[in-house]
Amino acid sequence: MKKDVIQMDDVKILVDSFYGKVQKDALLKNIFNTIIQDRWAAHMEKMYTF
Repeated sequence: MKKDVIQMDDVKILVDSFYGKVQKDALLKNIFNTIIQDRWAAHMEKMYTF
């Protein structure tokens, strides 16, 4: 069931879901890991408020 993104918790679920898939994708994970490196926590915080 899909629901509207209304609260910050909803945003975090959406962003975490997206990046969870990115980190498992054979093509995308290397691209993102090369750029983000060990700064995933900071990147995720930035994406939550973007």
